[in-house]
Amino acid sequence: MADYTVRVELYRASDEDYARLDTTMEKAGFSRFVTGGGGACYQLPTGEYSLAAPAGESAWIQASTRELADAVKPNPRILVTEAVARAWSLPRA
Repeated sequence: MADYTVRVELYRASDEDYARLDTTMEKAGFSRFVTGGGGACYQLPTGEYSLAAPAGESAWIQASTRELADAVKPNPRILVTEAVARAWSLPRA
């Protein structure tokens, strides 16, 4: 399995739109958190998600994310990155 970071930007979105996106993405298996080596959870920025999936599935994840995000607000901007390593400065959840 590989770790992916997925960024979704909704055009002219409200906080409520992003709350709906969070709920939609979480139901599909995406997480708003990353876990550190010691097991601590850290919250990702608004519109960012983490997903564990088979390696090499960036295009499939992007297409799935687009369907999910389109249901909230049309024409989302999406970036999917397969992580080799992660480092962050995020608040603990």
